[in-house]
Amino acid sequence: LKYSVKSRLFFVRGDATSAMDLGRARADVADAIFLMADRSAADQDAQDHLTTLRAITSRRTNPDIKIYVQLLQPENKSLILAAGVEARNVMAMNQLRLGLLGLGVGCPGFPTV
Repeated sequence: LKYSVKSRLFFVRGDATSAMDLGRARADVADAIFLMADRSAADQDAQDHLTTLRAITSRRTNPDIKIYVQLLQPENKSLILAAGVEARNVMAMNQLRLGLLGLGVGCPGFPTV
């Protein structure tokens, strides 16, 4: 392989609203950033709003970065789209979960695959 995954992909635990953490992640030169929501958060709407703030901060740090976002509530998708994230790069966990449940009704056993 021309480019090894080990030299190009790394995980940084931190907060994307923190300039220091974005600096550690080298977001200013990164090709993409994945913003993961805290699925154990008590207030899912507040968590999605914080994820939107992280997307805005990441975009300010690097205007060319591809942002991939995990939301908890599909109702908050309009917020993240307004922050400049492409619709195809947004995944709502509850929507995914219900979609798989629906597929299980039409095709028993599908969600376990």
